[in-house]
Amino acid sequence: MAGRGGVDKSKIWDGVVPPECSPDPSKIYRLNARLQWEPALEPLHHDIDDKKTCGVGPGMSFANAAKERMGVVGLVPCAVGGTAIKEWGRGTPLYENMVKRAATAVQDGADEIKALLWYQGESDALTQRYAES
Repeated sequence: MAGRGGVDKSKIWDGVVPPECSPDPSKIYRLNARLQWEPALEPLHHDIDDKKTCGVGPGMSFANAAKERMGVVGLVPCAVGGTAIKEWGRGTPLYENMVKRAATAVQDGADEIKALLWYQGESDALTQRYAES
């Protein structure tokens, strides 16, 4: 999951959590940076992407919609704001961390990974060539 919604030009999160991103501690969990499950709250990436200001992304709204069909939902935040897609290629530190976190989630009780949310922002739209690829 990736995203940094609700961050203004001063790089401060406004703290607003839309209703569709509300927590549900009995059904929505996140794998934290210490690889432990805990109830999910926004911002989901606060201890994962600790060099950037994190805000609201697509994870909680997805989880709130999915819990109706799936019951308990486990989110595995891996996003790092300001990264380009090429930084996530196989063998890179970001890729390896994402795979490690996903493997831990499955080993720790998740039946399987049922979805992957990818939100790529402006880092790949800085040139015409990147924007078109």
